[in-house]
Amino acid sequence: MTVHIRPLIARDSSDAAQIFFDAINFGTADVYTEEQRLAWAGDKPNQDGWHNRFINLDGYVAEVGGQMVGFMTIDETGYIDLAFVTPETIGNGIGRKLYEAVEIRALEYKAKLLTTQASKKPSHSLSAWAGRLNASRSWQKEM
Repeated sequence: MTVHIRPLIARDSSDAAQIFFDAINFGTADVYTEEQRLAWAGDKPNQDGWHNRFINLDGYVAEVGGQMVGFMTIDETGYIDLAFVTPETIGNGIGRKLYEAVEIRALEYKAKLLTTQASKKPSHSLSAWAGRLNASRSWQKEM
């Protein structure tokens, strides 16, 4: 599987909304109840909300065969807000490749720490640091 990583653009919001929805509803069914997943992701992808959210958002997209299969965002402080891959690609190194791109961007920002608030099931890209997650599911890595 050849994975292409590229910068995230506002037009990616529609695909990202679907990936988020699928990742929550199908990729976390083993750790969240249906009610919890519905509260988190809603009953359908929120295209308008994601479009507005993606304006001026920095991050990276993973594509396989020209199709978006994941994305990860970062801000100038080193905060990773969104990190999702399609359920069928979990475990194929896509999250790791996205994380590597985000880590380089953090260095460009001169961020001193990378941080996030992880779910009960952190992405594989963050799993190497899963032992560092505290009770509130916070995670950080010094740069």
